[in-house]
Amino acid sequence: MKQDIEELWAHKTEPQGRINITIFFVNIFLVMCHVFFMVVYIIIGNKFMIAVNIASLLLYTICIPLCFKNITRYMGISFLEIWLHMICGILSFGWTPCFQNWCFAMLTAYFLPAFTSTKRGSKRETYFYSFLIVFTYFFLATFFPLVHLNITTPLNIYMNSVLFIANNAFTFITITLFAIFYTSSNNRKEMELSRKADYDELTNLYNRHALNQLGNQIIATAKKDDKAYYVAILDLDYFKRVNDKYGHTSGDIVLKKLANIIKESSISGIIPGRWGGEEFIMIAPHYIQYNEFTKILEKL
Repeated sequence: MKQDIEELWAHKTEPQGRINITIFFVNIFLVMCHVFFMVVYIIIGNKFMIAVNIASLLLYTICIPLCFKNITRYMGISFLEIWLHMICGILSFGWTPCFQNWCFAMLTAYFLPAFTSTKRGSKRETYFYSFLIVFTYFFLATFFPLVHLNITTPLNIYMNSVLFIANNAFTFITITLFAIFYTSSNNRKEMELSRKADYDELTNLYNRHALNQLGNQIIATAKKDDKAYYVAILDLDYFKRVNDKYGHTSGDIVLKKLANIIKESSISGIIPGRWGGEEFIMIAPHYIQYNEFTKILEKL
C-alpha cells in the first residue's frame, strides 16, 4: 500500500496520475462519510443500517488498491455501494433525511465523464449509470408517497436534522469536487491542444502557423502606428550533411540545441519560431530598437 501511494504521488503531474490521485482522495472522502454515518446509526440504534455501513467501510478499505490499478472497476463498485446505501437509507428513515440527494452527486460523478471521454465503451457505461440514477430518483419519489411505506426507524427532530444537513453537505461537496476536477481537466486539455497547435513539437518554438498569426498582428500594429518592425531569417548551412553523416536523430539534437540558443539569446518582446526544416525566424515588434535587435543577431 505504501509503495502504491509513493508511486501515485511520483506521477502526480501526469494526466493519469492526477486522475488516480483524485480517485484516491474520493475514496478517503467516502470512508470519512461512512465513519460519520456509523456514529449516527449507532446513536439512532438502527442495526440494519449499522450492518450496511460496516459492509460499506470494509468495501472501500478493500477497494483502495483499485484506485491505482483499475479505476473503471472501482467506479462501478463505488456506484453500486452508494446506490444501495441510498435506497437502504430511504427505506429505513424515509424521504426527509435526504438520502435521495446522493442521486445528484452520483449524476455529477458519472455523467460528466461522458463529455470528457472519447471511448465508446466508457460513454455507454456513463449513460447507463446516469439513466439508472435518474430512474431510481423518480421511481422512489413516486413510489414512496403512493405506497405509504412504514419506515423502520422514525427519527426525532434532532436526528432527522443531523442526517438532513449531513446528506446535503456531503452531496454538495461531492458535486463541487467533481465539477472542479472535470473543469480543470478540460482546461488542461484545451491548453495542451492549444500549445500543440501553436508550438513546434521538436524545438518548442512557435510553429509556422503561429508565426503567421503573430506576424500579421505585429504588421497591423506597426502600420497603424506608422512604426517599423523587423524580421530575421536564420538558416543552418550544410545541415543536410549532419543528417546524411550522423542520422536524423543527431540532426534533431542540433535543431533543439539551436532552438535553445535562440531562446536564451532573445529578449522580452522578440518572437522566435521555427519556419520549417532548418529555417528559423525571429520577429521584433516596433518597440524593439533596430540596433538592439542586430546586436542579438550578431551574438547568435
